Amino acid sequence: MKLSVYICIVLEESTNPANRHKALPSIPTSGHGLVLLVFWTSVFIIENLTLLNLKNEKWWFRLNNLSDKIEFGFFVLRYLCGVLLFILGLNAPGIPSAQDYFLFRQLQLQSDTAALLESGSHRREVSENPSAFADFGKKIKRLIPFLWPKRSIKLQIRVLICFGFLILGRVITVLVPQYNKYIIDSLTYRGEPLKFRWDYILVYVAFWFLQGQGSNSFLNNIRTFLWIRVQQYTVKEVELDMYAHLHSLSLKWHLSRKIGEVLRVMDRGTSSISSLLGYIIFNILPTFADIFIAVIYFAVAFNPWFGLIVFITMSLYLISTVWLTEWRTKFRRNI
Repeated sequence: MKLSVYICIVLEESTNPANRHKALPSIPTSGHGLVLLVFWTSVFIIENLTLLNLKNEKWWFRLNNLSDKIEFGFFVLRYLCGVLLFILGLNAPGIPSAQDYFLFRQLQLQSDTAALLESGSHRREVSENPSAFADFGKKIKRLIPFLWPKRSIKLQIRVLICFGFLILGRVITVLVPQYNKYIIDSLTYRGEPLKFRWDYILVYVAFWFLQGQGSNSFLNNIRTFLWIRVQQYTVKEVELDMYAHLHSLSLKWHLSRKIGEVLRVMDRGTSSISSLLGYIIFNILPTFADIFIAVIYFAVAFNPWFGLIVFITMSLYLISTVWLTEWRTKFRRNI
């Protein structure tokens, strides 16, 4: 039964690319086909029925031996897959309607047979490289030189301080719940007179002040203030590089282009590069660092199974996020 669930999930995931382009035999629907919706719901219900044995002493929920722990790990994996498939089945975009389906098929046939039109050639270029994450390493390697200010030692110090604040923020994220634990433990009566641990409270309040909530933390505000000059340097270097490239082009190219549109594209490109670098450094990298720290912390402080659950959950979340982003981006490019 358990093996059949894994096989069904793998086979179902292999049909998802076809489901995005071809409608399964089903009643008319505005999303996914009825067959897939029934399958996802059945998997979710079957895995929830296992929870009825939660209080059974002979069940493997007790984790009495290694076999029970392995069974529990596979159950967690199956349950996460079932929940993820159920949520994606209800919320992820399918084929909107029959009219849109036939319109998409018509456009696909035109793109396959199309010829030397400009839109057709652009569509072929997009289809050759549909992924926004393709050659991600090369793109980042090309953008990194604009991040490090080579001509200014002061700006280099600002960059190092900003990275120091990032590391300090990750450390404080771990220490805040630790000191919360220390404060609660100090209030527990253990046969000795209770002491008012004002030192724990002061350290906890200081860490909470530095950490804050989201983007309103003290460290984040100081880091944003210091990063303004570095961001201005990045925009200036990118614009100078683009202007140098434009000046190296021939007069014929300039006469055949609208300068206003070129300048507008340059402004959008420089602002996008600056925003992308800031997002990667201050959002994506800290997120991966937090996931890594959480896995290590749960595995060491509690149990390796907790670390495994956190790792599997976050891996499924990241994979589904990238997959849905690629799926949505492909349709936006076709439009």
